[in-house]
Amino acid sequence: MRWNRLAVFSLAAAVIAVAAIGPTQFAMAEATPSIIAPKAVSSVLNDVTHTGKRYVAVGTRGHVLLSEDGKKWRQVVSPVSRMLNDVQFIDPDTGWAVGYDFAIIKTTDGGETWQLQHHSEDPGWAFYAVFFLDKDRGFAMGERGTFMRSDDGGKTWRDVETDMIDLGMHINAMTRLNNGTLIMVGEKGLVARSNDDGETWEMVVEPYVGSFFGVLPQGNSGFITFGLRGNTYLAPDAEALIPQDPMEWDEYGREQITDPEQLANLGWRFMENPVTESLFGGSLLPNGEAVLVGVNGSVVRGDTTTGRMVPIPHPGDTTLGSAVATEGYLIMVGVAGVSRLSIR
Repeated sequence: MRWNRLAVFSLAAAVIAVAAIGPTQFAMAEATPSIIAPKAVSSVLNDVTHTGKRYVAVGTRGHVLLSEDGKKWRQVVSPVSRMLNDVQFIDPDTGWAVGYDFAIIKTTDGGETWQLQHHSEDPGWAFYAVFFLDKDRGFAMGERGTFMRSDDGGKTWRDVETDMIDLGMHINAMTRLNNGTLIMVGEKGLVARSNDDGETWEMVVEPYVGSFFGVLPQGNSGFITFGLRGNTYLAPDAEALIPQDPMEWDEYGREQITDPEQLANLGWRFMENPVTESLFGGSLLPNGEAVLVGVNGSVVRGDTTTGRMVPIPHPGDTTLGSAVATEGYLIMVGVAGVSRLSIR
């Protein structure tokens, strides 16, 4: 989602193209580096991850923050000063972050320094997520079906050719299941899978008409996906999901499905959720349970064996965008910056 997802929902709570010009080229526009800000740790932050060595968080004005323990944070300069939406590391040293103006930045030293790899001349357009399979192959995705691939570590990028892109839906997140299948989710219930490391994609029949903002692996070949109004669905086996022809997809002839029998026939299961606030991010616990975070400080814990989710008390009420589970705590980021929550 992230158009910016946190700013949009914070405002609501308060008051209620691609630059590529060829298969391996793009028009690189100038970018203004971020500024070290004393209050960056409490500024709007959209995503946080653990590299295997430290925590890295990204957000407003190109802010990149590092922490060795999740308690003390320090900001480093990034090559851009526009909102960063997502960050991913494939090892303790190598990572990418993406954001507005189609910015893609890369680090090879654990986040200490970053290099600009992609930046658009057309302001406003955004990548919402980045996902690399290894040091060479990766994807950047986002607004209105923008979907790009690199096979050289981000030095060059090309558009991914697939029929579902023509539908123009925002692509919000991607993950790799434990059996190797890739799953991506997005606007208007978009769910797609790839069994060949992203060379080809197949859209599947979805149970929900609203947007999915995140996806997490479950078991060997399953996943959970979550989004607007707390709607959370489990697919126990991605291969059992029914293919959907993008050319026959009808935006206006769909309706949300929660009936257990209907869902089972489609390969889905509805997760009962007491939280009706939109959920933006989450993390897996060592026992396989998912912890999800979202609007108004919502934090829920999901048990896929029972199909139910329970709220976790949280003293804050500001919107959360992402979380990482570690040593009995959640390290969370959102509208008010970084926070920690015990989940022992």
